[in-house]
Amino acid sequence: MGQSPPSDPEAPPIDPIEAPAPPAMPPSSGTPVKNASFDKALSNARFSMSERDLTGARTHLESARKVATTDQQKHAADRVGIVLDHLEGFWQGMHKAAASLQSGLELPVKDTVVVVVESGPDVLTIRSAGRNLDYRVEELPGALVMAVADSWFEKSGASDLLIATFLCFDGKGHAEMGRSRLQKAAAAGVDVKLLLEELKAGGSGTDFEKTRTGTGPAGNTPRSPQIDPEMLRQAKESVRKKFAAQIAAAKTPAAKKALARKLMDGAQQAADTPDVQVVMLQEAQRLAIESEQVELTLQVIDALVGLGVASPVPLKADAFERLAKTARGGDARQIAQAALQLIPKAIEGRDRTTAARLAEVALAAARNSNNAVLMRQAMAAKQQVQAKP
Repeated sequence: MGQSPPSDPEAPPIDPIEAPAPPAMPPSSGTPVKNASFDKALSNARFSMSERDLTGARTHLESARKVATTDQQKHAADRVGIVLDHLEGFWQGMHKAAASLQSGLELPVKDTVVVVVESGPDVLTIRSAGRNLDYRVEELPGALVMAVADSWFEKSGASDLLIATFLCFDGKGHAEMGRSRLQKAAAAGVDVKLLLEELKAGGSGTDFEKTRTGTGPAGNTPRSPQIDPEMLRQAKESVRKKFAAQIAAAKTPAAKKALARKLMDGAQQAADTPDVQVVMLQEAQRLAIESEQVELTLQVIDALVGLGVASPVPLKADAFERLAKTARGGDARQIAQAALQLIPKAIEGRDRTTAARLAEVALAAARNSNNAVLMRQAMAAKQQVQAKP
């Protein structure tokens, strides 16, 4: 077992490492060149990283690189690329860590201890406060991430760099703890200048500029929803309070379906409050899945993706995985077909884990549909994913 993760976020900060100043603009350029497309793509990449959507972050980063026109913009994109590389390395390590944890292992998490019940490369089951809790690795709470990481990652500057990147740039991380880990990595001889520079430029997963721009349907009117974690938290409390009685009363699939549609309609009318819009759609997605409505779930996901706050591949993979457990007949066939269509996109985004999950979902749904053709296609897709280097 490794050391316990830091548990006192109020502890006095260590002496900060001074980050180098960003590269100076060429003398002839005067003020920085405005490039709305680049700013939007890079902001989206940062936000996706904070949301653990690394496939989406990679897509947005490549978009930023394509429209970068100055050396400063190219350097900023490269800097974000380094952060993304480290995050990908960190989460690859986390999947390996989850697969290696032994049943019965105790992990210190803040001021308590949780016990590993069952583990695998994608799902971790722990026992806490007398309850078993299942987590996909990518959805682990920040404190549990640190408990697993500190129990498995080797004690080295390279590991400190990966852990520090998570702490600094993940929405469930802790930037001050991340700076402490960066200092440890630097003391071990690891070059941390670019990460510090990105933090100084505003790339922290918890406090960077969340302004995201999109295009409206009429006249390409720009819109800039503020995707801020604190505002989202407040919006979630507000929405759940407003709809508490209706959510509590929605016990049957029909009632959940009706409430999901109501929330979707409400989200369309909340365009001036994008945080409320996002929360209403997220709640609608949950209800649509629980009511086993495949088409409705896809409509909600498309609405979320259209807002620019989520990437379709991992979002749909999560939904399909849950829906496939109970889907039969035509619904199962639709899930299998949609999952098969997403696999090439996951592979293209270098997200092998999601591609493998989608292949399993497609195969399970194909079996539930009793469609021999789909079963053969799903089996072939699974073998193709497994054969990828």
